[in-house]
Amino acid sequence: DTIWRGAIEVELRTYKSPATLRSQFDQSGRSFHNRPEPEAYYRVPVQGEPVVVSGMQRRPELNGAAGEVVSGEPDEFGRVAVRIFDSTVPGQPAGAGRRMRIAPSRLVPSAS
Repeated sequence: DTIWRGAIEVELRTYKSPATLRSQFDQSGRSFHNRPEPEAYYRVPVQGEPVVVSGMQRRPELNGAAGEVVSGEPDEFGRVAVRIFDSTVPGQPAGAGRRMRIAPSRLVPSAS
């Protein structure tokens, strides 16, 4: 019980309400509403666009594989259909294409 009370006292001493934080933030010359715009915007790839798979964690063997967007229309999970040409998937012959659904955030536009 003593440990619990000590933990609560520390939290109460360091707690700042959202209104207090907002006023301190505004007084420092910055504002939530005047944030700089991000330099780049994300866009969903369009049908026929060449892409490279990047950032896959569960299927790292797909990273670096070249492909083409088959359908730029996202499914119910937000993924787009991509035909992977550079298949490094075990059991697939080299150069064989495979259609997969991949999150657009994992696709990087390719130069060719």
